[in-house]
Amino acid sequence: MPQRCSVPFCCNYGGHQFPKDKQRRFQWRVAIKRLDPLTKKLGEPNDRDVVCHLHFVASDYKDTSVQLELANNRFNEDKFKHFFSLS
Repeated sequence: MPQRCSVPFCCNYGGHQFPKDKQRRFQWRVAIKRLDPLTKKLGEPNDRDVVCHLHFVASDYKDTSVQLELANNRFNEDKFKHFFSLS
């Protein structure tokens, strides 16, 4: 079963996994502003957590053909500036 998007209040399933690189992973965590319910601090995603395609724009992909990129999963992890279009 696909994983639900980690962005607060987003109900979509599936998406891009958090980067393995610690610095990029931290940037993504800051961008989505998901808090741990117990500590009220920035939440730590697990290995299965994802961010759905709605929180990215075409320029966040290596190729501007978003449908092609989604199909081939060639996401550019360095890009995250358009995160959280719902805020």
